Amino acid sequence: MKIAICEFRQESNAFNPIPADFGFFELGGIHEGQVFHDALHGKQVAVGGMLDVLEKAGVEPIMLFSMHADSGGPVKDAVVRKFIEKTMTMLKKELPLDGLLVSMHGATQSESIEDVCGFILEALREQVGPGTLISASFDLHANITDKIHRNADFICGYQTYPHVDFFETGARAAGILLDTLNGKIHAKTYRTVIPMIVPASSYTTLRGSFGALADYAQKQVAKGRILDYTIFQMQPWLDVELGGTCVVTIGEDEDEAKACATDFAQKLFGMRDNFRQDLYQIDEVIRKAEKNQSGKPVILVDSSDSPNAGACGDSPAVLERIKALGSNVRAAFYIKDTPAVKELWNRGIGSVNRIRLGATMSHEFYRPVEIEVEVLSLHNGVFTAEGPAGRGTPHDCGRVVTVRWNNVDIVICEAISYPGDLQLYRHFGVEPTFYDLVIVKACTSFRVAYEPIASDICETDTPGTAPINLGLLRFKRLPRYFYPFSDISGYEIPEPVALR
Repeated sequence: MKIAICEFRQESNAFNPIPADFGFFELGGIHEGQVFHDALHGKQVAVGGMLDVLEKAGVEPIMLFSMHADSGGPVKDAVVRKFIEKTMTMLKKELPLDGLLVSMHGATQSESIEDVCGFILEALREQVGPGTLISASFDLHANITDKIHRNADFICGYQTYPHVDFFETGARAAGILLDTLNGKIHAKTYRTVIPMIVPASSYTTLRGSFGALADYAQKQVAKGRILDYTIFQMQPWLDVELGGTCVVTIGEDEDEAKACATDFAQKLFGMRDNFRQDLYQIDEVIRKAEKNQSGKPVILVDSSDSPNAGACGDSPAVLERIKALGSNVRAAFYIKDTPAVKELWNRGIGSVNRIRLGATMSHEFYRPVEIEVEVLSLHNGVFTAEGPAGRGTPHDCGRVVTVRWNNVDIVICEAISYPGDLQLYRHFGVEPTFYDLVIVKACTSFRVAYEPIASDICETDTPGTAPINLGLLRFKRLPRYFYPFSDISGYEIPEPVALR
C-alpha cells in the first residue's frame, strides 16, 4: 500500500501588514523526505498522529515535503509556488498512490490567493488523479471552502479549543483513510456552511454552550450515527469573499451524516449571540493585580495582539498604561521587537539602556513606549514546548533578550512562537508564578497551561490586528450578509452535501 504525506501549515491574518516570507517558514520548519519524518515522528502534532497510525498498520509512508510557520500575515506567493513545485516534483516520482495524507491549517491566504489550502489540494488532486484517496487534517479555525471539499475525500479538524488534539486529529485522518483503503468503511464527507465569524477568545470546548455542543457531537460518534465530525469556527481575521463557519461530518449512512451536520449547525447558529464578551479595560486589570495577594498571578489576556491569531505581537500598550499609571506592579511581559533585540544584544548583559519598545510593524493601533531597561540575559531563542498541547515540539523565537524595567521583566523576541506556552517565559528566565501580573498574547489556546497557575484570567480590551471587537477592522472582501455585521436571523441552514 502506497501512502504519501505532505504538509503546508500557516494561519493568516489579513490585517497583519507583514507578509509571511521564506524566513518566516524557516523559523517554523521546512523539511523533506527522511528529515521530515524524523522531525515530526513521535511528536504531538498532526503528522505525528498520521505516522503513528501508519506505523502500527505496517505501512511505510512516503514522506514528501513540509513547510510550517506560525500564524502571521498573508503568505508570499513565492512561498506557495515553492511548496507546490517541490511537492509535485517529489510526488511524480512516487505515482501511482493509494492514498495521500495532507496536514494543513485551513485559514491560509497569500498575496493573491484567498484560499491557499484549496489551491494546493486542487493541484495535488490533479497530480494524483481521481482514484487516489486524499485525507486532510485541519485546525478548528479553518475556512473549509468548496475547493477544499471537492478535492479532499476526508476532512478532519481539531475538535478541541484550546487545541490539545493535534496528534489525535492526524490519527483520525489517517485512520479513516486506511479503513477505507482496506474496505472496512465506505464513507463520505458532508458539509454545511453558516455566514458567520465570532472572536476566537469568546468560546472554548472546556465549558459553556460551545463545549456542550462538542460533547453532544462526540456522543453522536459514540452512538455510531457518524464516524467523525468537526465544527469549524472560521478564523475571524480572514478577509475573504468565500468563507464562513461550517460543520463537517463523515459517515457511511448519508441520511444520518446529513442529519447530524444539520443538527450541529442549527445548534451553533442558535448560540451565535452567546459569543459576545464583556471585556476588562487595561487599567482595571493593572489595578486588580496591584491588590493581588493570592500568590498566583492575574493574567491579562492581550488577544488582540496574539501571534497565534496572526497579529504582529509588537504591541507595548500594556506597558504604556503601567508607565502612565506610575504602577509598581510586579509583571511579566513579552513582545516582538527585532530592532530592540539587535540594539540590546550588542550592549550586553548588565547594560542599562533607554529604548523605544514596540510598534515596529503595526503602526495603526499603538505607538512605541520609551523606557529604561537593564539587560538580564541573552538567549538563542529555541525552546521546547511544555504543553500539554504540542508538548516536546521545538519553537524558535530568533534571538531573545530578557530585560527589567522597574518591576516588569520583559522577554523581547525577534519572533514570538507558541505564545500560550509557559516555556515562552520560563525558558528565558521569567517564572510566571513569581509575578502579580502576567501578560499573555493569545486567544484561548493558553488556558490549558495557564488556568492551573492563575488567580484570575482577564480578557482585556486591547488594541491590535486581531481584536475581539471585529467592527474595528476594515473588511473589504467579506460579504455583506455576514454575522456579526448584519442580521442573519432568517438564515436557513443549507442541506449538507458531499462533493466527492
